[in-house]
Amino acid sequence: MAVVDIFFHWITVAGATAVYIVMLYTYRLFLHPLANFPGPKFAAMTLWYEFYFDAIKRGQYIFRIKEMHDQYGPVVRISPDELHVIDPDFIPVLMTTTRKTEKHPRVLQLFGFSEAAITTKDHDVHRSRRAAMARMFSKDSIRRLEPLMQDCLDKLFNRLQELRGSGKPISVLPMFAAFTSDLIVEYSFGISRNWLDAPEFNKGFFEMVCA
Repeated sequence: MAVVDIFFHWITVAGATAVYIVMLYTYRLFLHPLANFPGPKFAAMTLWYEFYFDAIKRGQYIFRIKEMHDQYGPVVRISPDELHVIDPDFIPVLMTTTRKTEKHPRVLQLFGFSEAAITTKDHDVHRSRRAAMARMFSKDSIRRLEPLMQDCLDKLFNRLQELRGSGKPISVLPMFAAFTSDLIVEYSFGISRNWLDAPEFNKGFFEMVCA
């Protein structure tokens, strides 16, 4: 009798799960606020679509998104709760200051912590945290950054001159990543890791991060 009860229990669980999935996918396809935006139906139904291109095919979803835009236009639904936009005219709508907006919880999960400004969901709390850094990114502050940027450019050009006669191919990913890192770290923390001077622009580190 116990075996029969267990069997019917799992049948009930499986049936309830199937009904839930059907209802969830039906909602996402037809009743969701983003239901009217174009895009692949599988992308609208489930995150497994994105998982396939990013996990199984190793980071190819960004290129699949480009194909979506070629097929569907400048605004594409790329996941159940996410749109991807390449229309510059949409920027004033997206980046408006006339309404309160909150970040989607899924975006915040990417960073693994919740106390920084970039991972703050609440609009007012994010605004207060951002205000503490606002002067650092003002036009005057960015202008004062120009000499530091020029120093990094000079280092980069000197390295390219050194490598010019070697006949070896250069991977631009670690080269530009080293430039960006040296510039931002010194501006933000007052120190420089000098990755522009490192062998192969510290290629091993960036390969590890991007693997």
